[in-house]
Amino acid sequence: MLGGVIAALMAAVVLVAAFVKGAIGFGFPALGTPLLSLVVDVKTAVVVLILPNIVMDGIQFARRGTPLSTVRRFWVLHCACRTGWISVDSTARCWASWRCWAPGC
Repeated sequence: MLGGVIAALMAAVVLVAAFVKGAIGFGFPALGTPLLSLVVDVKTAVVVLILPNIVMDGIQFARRGTPLSTVRRFWVLHCACRTGWISVDSTARCWASWRCWAPGC
């Protein structure tokens, strides 16, 4: 009985977050994850919200017209995110290797 109530609450949260995304164009994970984590743990909330988020983003991407124009519009953002990811990764690796050589490690 309790599993059915939790499933109904989860469905309601997904529908509310999807409604907000449909109304303003963004916010599904930002609203859905905290609300769903009130019902289940955060890891489960993230896993449950991945597929609906990918589907909605895919629909939004396809409705925009030609997907190639969207890629052309956001290539700078993609490059900036990739550069940030690489710099954080290299900094973390450098920090980890430095800590191994530090005295008292």
